[in-house]
Amino acid sequence: MYLGTRRVRSAGRASGSIEITLPPELAALEGVDCRILLRDGARPEIVLDPDLAPAVAIFTRVWARLRSLISLTGDIGDFPVQEFEVVVFPSARHNGRPSLAYSQALQVHQRLRGLVSTRSSEALGGIVAPLATVAGVRLGLSGAIATAFGAALAWLAISSGSQRVAGVEGLEHSIALRDWRAVCGPGAPPLGALTPQEDETRAQLALQRIVSQFRRWQEHPDQHELARARWGQVAAGWTAGMTVSTLEDFILDRVTGVTG
Repeated sequence: MYLGTRRVRSAGRASGSIEITLPPELAALEGVDCRILLRDGARPEIVLDPDLAPAVAIFTRVWARLRSLISLTGDIGDFPVQEFEVVVFPSARHNGRPSLAYSQALQVHQRLRGLVSTRSSEALGGIVAPLATVAGVRLGLSGAIATAFGAALAWLAISSGSQRVAGVEGLEHSIALRDWRAVCGPGAPPLGALTPQEDETRAQLALQRIVSQFRRWQEHPDQHELARARWGQVAAGWTAGMTVSTLEDFILDRVTGVTG
């Protein structure tokens, strides 16, 4: 992948070193140790070999949190790295497998180290979604239902209470939010993809309820399609001036009966 051209410059005459500014796409490498390799030959190359152990640790940490949160429903086992395509930059799928991006994990790592990372929440969601998708598969979900499950958990993981507005992201997101709030309370914190909840047992009960809903949709696809159809009808009829709570009630009341 071509990322641009940069000019090598002096780092100061006294130091004897040189430096280069890397493209913004590689900003996640800030603070990461890199080995510098020379590949000699007719067209020599200088290669940066980053230490990606912190990124792998983030993948493992988030998977462990999902394993704990879903434990009342079933054991998803240890982090199955072989079930993912691990890439540098985010991409939906590679070779039919969900992808994990090193760059996103490094952004989350930066946030945990206290470094400024303006896209760390988005990056965390990008990690949770594929991990939760595979977790869903291990719980018996498949196809679009597993993907929707992953997306719903990612949304719960990165959204603050004021941001989690039912209806913004779609049926599956809002039903997951409804169940999360029903168990954890209206002002419940985000999912807790990096650290345990203050009330971990309640969070586990909420995830048990959410998984049960997606399993019902898996077993009864006609109910899922009916709920999505009703959702589309309701979304088309949204009225300007609704408050968040009114919008939430308006939507969920009209799909209740096919969402468990």
